[in-house]
Amino acid sequence: MKTNVLCKAFATAGLAAVVFSACNKVETTVPTDSQVAAKIIAGIQTKASGNTWDPSDAIGITTTGNEKKDGKEYINVKFTIDGTGTFNGSSPIYFQNKNDVTFTAYYPFTDPEGAQPGTAGVIKGSTVASNQSGDAQKKIDFMWAQTKANVTSPTVSFTGSDAFTHKMSMLTLTFKSGDDVVISDLKKYKLGGLTLEGQFDITDGNATAVGTAADLEINITTTEDSQYTAGSLILYPQTISGGKIALEITLNEQTYKADLALAALQPGKNHTFNITVKKTGISTASAEITNWTDEPGTDVEATM
Repeated sequence: MKTNVLCKAFATAGLAAVVFSACNKVETTVPTDSQVAAKIIAGIQTKASGNTWDPSDAIGITTTGNEKKDGKEYINVKFTIDGTGTFNGSSPIYFQNKNDVTFTAYYPFTDPEGAQPGTAGVIKGSTVASNQSGDAQKKIDFMWAQTKANVTSPTVSFTGSDAFTHKMSMLTLTFKSGDDVVISDLKKYKLGGLTLEGQFDITDGNATAVGTAADLEINITTTEDSQYTAGSLILYPQTISGGKIALEITLNEQTYKADLALAALQPGKNHTFNITVKKTGISTASAEITNWTDEPGTDVEATM
């Protein structure tokens, strides 16, 4: 998990800063008017791609209770990380009154800026195999945060209990060699009965699986002989039909089968399974959840 380092932010009328950083001091710039700008810091839990913000990561912020002179709120304002670890906004967010303002943020940012993305803030996505690695996977690693601030205390702190939290589920499989099996011979595995399509609502942070169940097949290349942890999968939270996921492993052109006992994929949880592959079968160890929260690991044995 990422360790959030406290950052200092000094609120001074006439100074504008909109800064995102889990471990850097908030910087300030001089605005063109006398309004007070929100000064924002943000912490995150671990991401699929690591435990820090990545270059070019961007988030979107929408305010509530902060209507501008035109009667509109700040909607889906984009902030992008720079090379120093600071998030720079396309424009400052100024406080328009003395009341508490709610700041709602999500990751990753989705166009159009200044308007709700998707359909009224609901973004569709897919967790098929082609989206389970690299930049494609980052686009489905939905996170969300919300907090309040006001003009007298203009530091908007997405840290601690208000830090960005994961809204998708993670599934991590570790394959271990059993009798007469070499894990480097493992070529692919398939999970059955998962709903791969879904949507993410930036207004409340809910991610939901939508549609019918399908198979998810992942190709593997490894030189490890005794144990291999496959790349973690990001999936929509969902109830698992029958309380189990059908697993098929292809090794030396042979198919090994087992069931992963799991009632549901939970948001923000990493469900881990240890899969022991033997000539006589596959064994599985109990699931573990981390934060991403690991669930207690499940041991599974796979057999032909």
